[in-house]
Amino acid sequence: MTNATTPSTPTPPPPLAKGDMTPSGIRYSVTETERNFAFSCVFPSTLKTTIQQIISRKYTEFKDIETSHVLKRDNDQFAYKIELKPEALELEYEIHKKSNDDLLHLISIATKIIEL
Repeated sequence: MTNATTPSTPTPPPPLAKGDMTPSGIRYSVTETERNFAFSCVFPSTLKTTIQQIISRKYTEFKDIETSHVLKRDNDQFAYKIELKPEALELEYEIHKKSNDDLLHLISIATKIIEL
């Protein structure tokens, strides 16, 4: 005598993770640990000027750029990178020894963009 078993229903794969989106159409992701901060976003080209203005309030190098620009700083205390492209932005910060005002500036930029 054999026991009949009902085949189990296959489990569907988990949904793909999606980044958050602001009401103005900016897709973004944020990662923050005790020593690192990263923010990246993709935005409609119509918001490039607004995002550029937010960044240039603290980093004047971004005031009059036309296409892409990268600003990097690295020393024994911290490292950061700001990369603005026509429809994307990446902010990265790593603390080597102690905190720095630039971390607060990058978090402020990311927060303002998320609020657009």
